[in-house]
Amino acid sequence: MRVLITSPVFPPDLGGPAVYVPSIGRFLMDRGHEVRVIAFCSEEQPSGHPFPVQAIPRGPLPIRYLRAFFAVLKAAAWADVVYVQEHLALLHVLAARLRRRPVVIRIMVDGAWEIAHRKGWARGDDIVKFQGRSYGWRVGLTRALQRRWWGWTTRIICCSEFLRGILVNEHGVPADKAVTVLNAYHGPRASDVPETREAARAALAAAGQSPAPAERYWRFYEDRESADAMHRAHEGAPDLTEPLGAVQAPTLIACGAYDENLMEAQRIAAWVPPARFHLMPMTGHGSPVYRPAYVAALLAAHFGRPA
Repeated sequence: MRVLITSPVFPPDLGGPAVYVPSIGRFLMDRGHEVRVIAFCSEEQPSGHPFPVQAIPRGPLPIRYLRAFFAVLKAAAWADVVYVQEHLALLHVLAARLRRRPVVIRIMVDGAWEIAHRKGWARGDDIVKFQGRSYGWRVGLTRALQRRWWGWTTRIICCSEFLRGILVNEHGVPADKAVTVLNAYHGPRASDVPETREAARAALAAAGQSPAPAERYWRFYEDRESADAMHRAHEGAPDLTEPLGAVQAPTLIACGAYDENLMEAQRIAAWVPPARFHLMPMTGHGSPVYRPAYVAALLAAHFGRPA
């Protein structure tokens, strides 16, 4: 099968799809499928992947989406299926539809809420309160367009049953079209973990680690202005992978054992000659939030200071 994957971000840029797309691409190729990728990427000619990648260069967002539309329209003629990783998917899905190719879209959020939240149209309401409420013509148009491109797809992959419920119950997506595929987890199987949740929490507490409430970690993502500012700070940044080889200072690179960016952290460590790589157990992404004392002790030991 020939699979065309589209992505809103790709290495060396940062983001969830930048981790997922190379992984799923390799997974499909290992099983005998052909893969091509079209992605927004700061690197003009991404290399080091077992599949070809066509980069959509930086520029005004409307121009980038138009370039992506024509790129997908052309490449879809080759593909048996188009796999879209983008909640702003109207033009990508339209291009595949014009080529009469089946489209599968993977979503991580209700895109209408995400857009309305970023633009301030949702009056600060969370994704649950957003459902079924009226916020004016702009949100109404966004919802209508989203339902249109969802209607053009063959399947919609949701990352959780919660999100699938929103599609089916709030947007009228047929139950057999929306399927749940949980994000990949590379840790131990539940059947292989002898501790109960309570015992694991007690072990963390005994080690001086207090698991942070999920609400505390989510606040950053609710504060879209800060999140967007952080992402904008990375725009236009050059790829510094090669210059890492010139680093001479003692370097510590630490990553959670269940962090999706683990392979990237190990790759960076390999580039830095004096680097010491440390795998942090019992944590994934957001280790400074979930295991602050552990991270503080790790840094204190590295800098030779008391924690």
